[in-house]
Amino acid sequence: MLVRVVAVATGVAGSALGPYLMARALHLMEAGMPWQFEVSLIILAALLPLAYFLLGRRSG
Repeated sequence: MLVRVVAVATGVAGSALGPYLMARALHLMEAGMPWQFEVSLIILAALLPLAYFLLGRRSG
């Protein structure tokens, strides 16, 4: 049960904090990328933990 709770917390926290952390990292690096690419990276940072959580629940 503890493993299940950790998986849920990681998925939710990753989806909530991922976009913020990715935006901060891109801002600090001053990557110079087009804004469309930066937005797609931020969206990817939000969706990957959620997808991991949903797919993990389906197979588990």
